[in-house]
Amino acid sequence: MKGFDWVVWFFLFVGGLNWGLIGINAEWNFVAKLGDTFAQIVYIIVGLAALWSLISAFMKGSKSDAPSM
Repeated sequence: MKGFDWVVWFFLFVGGLNWGLIGINAEWNFVAKLGDTFAQIVYIIVGLAALWSLISAFMKGSKSDAPSM
């Protein structure tokens, strides 16, 4: 796994953990407790990480479907 992929994985983990905690108790939103501006930045990064992960999965899938020579 490349360095950038580790960063993406980390933010996906943070986002997933935060959503899980919100699901257990709506008051357990730890990202929001970081402050409005910083929380908004984290939410944007988590969203971009999710998009990158989705695009990366499709790109890897299309490479493995190509016939090998």
